Amino acid sequence: MKRFCILEKNFYLIDSIHITNLRLLFNLPIWRKRFSIVLLSITLPMSLLAGLRLTGILEEPPTPEVVVVKPASWSTDRPTDFKDIDELVNNSYADDLVSIDYVVHVLSYYENDAMWGGFDVVMSMVLVNMSISEGYVESLFVDFAELDEYAALDIHDDMDHIEVVNLEVAEIADWDWVFGRNAYIRTKRTNQPKNVYLQFLFAWLFRDHNDASHKITATLKAAYLSGTTYWEVRIPIKMEVSQS
Repeated sequence: MKRFCILEKNFYLIDSIHITNLRLLFNLPIWRKRFSIVLLSITLPMSLLAGLRLTGILEEPPTPEVVVVKPASWSTDRPTDFKDIDELVNNSYADDLVSIDYVVHVLSYYENDAMWGGFDVVMSMVLVNMSISEGYVESLFVDFAELDEYAALDIHDDMDHIEVVNLEVAEIADWDWVFGRNAYIRTKRTNQPKNVYLQFLFAWLFRDHNDASHKITATLKAAYLSGTTYWEVRIPIKMEVSQS
């Protein structure tokens, strides 16, 4: 009740339809009250957010200037047994202000790995090292896209397998083919760093019967502030395991 009273006093942040629905709520049968409260718990925070932005209390996130780097590629024929791959895929970017080293270290291929439910797995490690001479690094975000329905991707979220310097992990999501969600890891800055580092492991799983090829694009999005301008450098690495 207290929350609703506060919202009603600040009605200029919420349109009249939502306020009317709020007042009518208390005259509904109990089952309809519960249903309406669920809807209000979604509608009211969105209305508040819009109102805060309109009044200038909450600033819109700036739109960055985007730099897109040409992709690097890695491919291999699909093994039929365990293979120690141990190959580095590097794609970097540098200018007068910023230097970014982005590496995918392809470690090993496992056939019918019991630890992963009997699926075939490519284990890899991502390493990102970024420095800036003016301004500060805002965030690092690595997105895994273009997976097919017979593959999956798992980012190891155990902090024993994640290393960060001047960053903290904000969110990790595994790939979800049903809902069309990419796998990704999102980090954000601590303080205003000029140097950051990120390292983590991921497993690329194949759920077919060794009769399909698979592709994936792992894109680093490195955001930083220079003066009053936000920049985002996008660096893709394309990976492919081909059925021979």
